[in-house]
Amino acid sequence: MLALGEAKAGERIGRRNLRGLEVARAAVGVRASGAKPLLFGEGFSTTLEAEAFHRPDVELIDLTRLYFGE
Repeated sequence: MLALGEAKAGERIGRRNLRGLEVARAAVGVRASGAKPLLFGEGFSTTLEAEAFHRPDVELIDLTRLYFGE
């Protein structure tokens, strides 16, 4: 497994969402141990952005990146 993702519309994505993906990754087991958490949304909490900045395995994809690849 390469990635696990979550997408939200109309709400800010936070660390709680990332923790949910980490729990799901652990539940899948060794096959998902290297899977990247991908979070898609309109906006992200500052705490999540700060954490993702220091973690190369976490990808935050906002609408600009999703639609235009920037």
